[in-house]
Amino acid sequence: MAEIIDQDSAADKAGMKKGDVLTRLEGQENARIDLFDVRKRFCDDGTRVKLTVKRADRELESTLDLKSGEVKK
Repeated sequence: MAEIIDQDSAADKAGMKKGDVLTRLEGQENARIDLFDVRKRFCDDGTRVKLTVKRADRELESTLDLKSGEVKK
């Protein structure tokens, strides 16, 4: 669960809010992964990462280029 979303961070640019839960990464369910782990795992590759988060009773998807911070919703 996202506890702190820093302004202008990758999470902020992806539209994540406090309380959001990262449920999928690249279409696969993720029981125990946080945004720091996502960035650490993919940033060196400069790949686009598809995230699915749960907010309240709905799921939202974003695609994020971790190197540039570019976000596509």
